[in-house]
Amino acid sequence: MIEFIHIVYPGEPHSQSRHRHTSRGGFVRTYDPKSKDKEKFIDFVKKSYSFEKITGMVEVIIQADFSIPKSYSKKKTLVLDGQYRPKKPDVDNIAKFYLDSLNGIAYNDDSQIIDLQVIKKYSTFPLTTITIQEVLF
Repeated sequence: MIEFIHIVYPGEPHSQSRHRHTSRGGFVRTYDPKSKDKEKFIDFVKKSYSFEKITGMVEVIIQADFSIPKSYSKKKTLVLDGQYRPKKPDVDNIAKFYLDSLNGIAYNDDSQIIDLQVIKKYSTFPLTTITIQEVLF
């Protein structure tokens, strides 16, 4: 039986941010400024979906639909036709955010991922769609 997980997360897509450092009392502390976003995403997945972890190799497709910037009001139809695509954030940071969040929830370890596709586009309704499918040879 082929395992298949489809997650739709409403709202602006997230990306992994760089770790920040702060000094307090002579000690340097490292933190992730978007860890609350990651916790919200994990809670959403756990509350909204129930699925078994995939134990085999998987392929992942992440589609990040960003809202159209207000400065693009005159280009809106061209944006929705796909002639303009978001440049920021980088696709590897988008993938890192969602794949790290799903590690241990949808699959045991992200080393199981053998194929990955990240698609960025503009949409009138911002959301992130993640499809995880077990690969059988």
